[in-house]
Amino acid sequence: KTERRLIELAALMARARDGAIKPLAIANAQAQMDSAKMNILFEHRQGLLSHATAFGKDLDVPVEPLIRIDKNIADGISRTAREQQANLIVMGLGDRSLKTKLFGTLIDRVLWATHCPIAITRLHQSPLDLQSILVPIKHISATEAHKVQLTLALAQQCQARITLLHIASAPISSQREHEINSRMLALVGSSDHPVEITTTVVYRSSITRAIVNESSHHDLAVMRTHRRRTSAGGLSVGDISGRILQQLKCSVVLL
Repeated sequence: KTERRLIELAALMARARDGAIKPLAIANAQAQMDSAKMNILFEHRQGLLSHATAFGKDLDVPVEPLIRIDKNIADGISRTAREQQANLIVMGLGDRSLKTKLFGTLIDRVLWATHCPIAITRLHQSPLDLQSILVPIKHISATEAHKVQLTLALAQQCQARITLLHIASAPISSQREHEINSRMLALVGSSDHPVEITTTVVYRSSITRAIVNESSHHDLAVMRTHRRRTSAGGLSVGDISGRILQQLKCSVVLL
């Protein structure tokens, strides 16, 4: 079920850009390539790819399944993405990893090494059934525009409505609110496939609480964070993003 939802999400976004999806399965390297264990691993991974290919073709998207032998799964993902010149990596986030650390070792390592954006997803329903998507907007910038455009591509495919949300840290005038709403709409740009888009500006003392409360009226929240290498050699993600992820009840895509 998880595999199908990931493929559906990737397929919807790829279809909007006339792109392709490349389902990837990693087989852990063995000392002997003809060993019984290697044969079993290969057969299992090929089975996963067979399902993924069928899901993608159901959505009328070109599918190029890939299988790679590597000693390390995270390295296999990041290296294959580079070799295939991927524009986006789509990975699933389990609830269990949130209880111990934000993502877990596998995603942390891919975040550390990858050359392209990653969509870290936790999907409670099929992306095909999405009806409403929440997009918090922190600043009007090129990175926020990329997030909105990606959301727009997804919404066009599943005919979902979008809410662009800006949270003000202090009370603002009606003129300032109108200006922010106009600038958020400018992030959408022109579209050949109109999507219902609502802009909302609210004043809240807690950004986390505001996003979590608003998300209760939506099926999916799309957010963005940036990887930051720490002095200890690890990887950290913004504290606000982490707190929001742990409290959201709806599905989420973290870019």
